[in-house]
Amino acid sequence: MHILFSNYSSLLFIKFPPGGNFLIGADKIKAQPIYIYKFLYEFVSYEDETMELMVIERALYLIWTGKLIAREENEISNLIKSNKKKPTMCTYLKYRLTTLTMRFVYLLKGRT
Repeated sequence: MHILFSNYSSLLFIKFPPGGNFLIGADKIKAQPIYIYKFLYEFVSYEDETMELMVIERALYLIWTGKLIAREENEISNLIKSNKKKPTMCTYLKYRLTTLTMRFVYLLKGRT
């Protein structure tokens, strides 16, 4: 988010609807430039189901409230190029999700 928006700061809690269901007017969607949506698409298009999808789902409320100021398109491109790796979900979170799933399966096997 900090790559796309100049005034983004990390929050402890983020509002988001269950299942990412929104009823929102076109004016709110058009408030952000189209290249923001293109970059969001690029972030998640490397696999069918990426972890980034969950992050973006939770970020949509912040994006559409109009409180975030989008960076210029060339500035975003330069920030992405200057990063050593593609801006993707933290490896630690992928590891945690995998280990939690494995623990759950292990517990289920123990009960049968």
